[in-house]
Amino acid sequence: QGQHQRGELEDLVLGETELAQQCLHPDGGVILELGDVLQRGGLVAFAAADGKVLWRRALGDNQITAAVASKVAGQTILVVGSADGSLTALQADSGTPLWRQVELDAIRSPPALVAHPAGALVVMASKYGMVRGLDAATGRERWHFKTGDRITAAPLVTTIGGRAAAIIGSYDRQLYALDLGDGQVLWRYTARGGVFSAAAVAPT
Repeated sequence: QGQHQRGELEDLVLGETELAQQCLHPDGGVILELGDVLQRGGLVAFAAADGKVLWRRALGDNQITAAVASKVAGQTILVVGSADGSLTALQADSGTPLWRQVELDAIRSPPALVAHPAGALVVMASKYGMVRGLDAATGRERWHFKTGDRITAAPLVTTIGGRAAAIIGSYDRQLYALDLGDGQVLWRYTARGGVFSAAAVAPT
């Protein structure tokens, strides 16, 4: 299982930058993910109204996923994964680190950050083939599920028969529907090859 760590991260020092991904702050603002040739990637938050830099935060790796943001326990948090296996949650208003989980392999897809009766949940997946449900406020693991091969697809969160679920594919040729409460398999589909892209749900 992943290791739970806390602590401050170094301030971001940008050299030659490359724009990687961006996400919108729920309260207004843009958060960009930047990296340089020395593998010193991180996040920069801008005010959407005038482009003013609000904060910068280094993550130590310039191969980071798209970020997701949502309100949790009265504050807006931002969660981002990295090729070094770390999943980091920060306060979206200040960039202050809240928690970090370290996975056994690279995290190539953005996590999902969703509301749940037991408390807000982060659903993440890694090239180790592991899917984890983490408490969004603390980073503590609530459940995990191991697939048979690596995962590069982002989890899709939906409702199945009144139950909150995450649908995610793996290179083991399976598409899984997992219960968000305990990670149990609701159903699975066997494809002809590895499933490496995210699923979609069509409205009915």
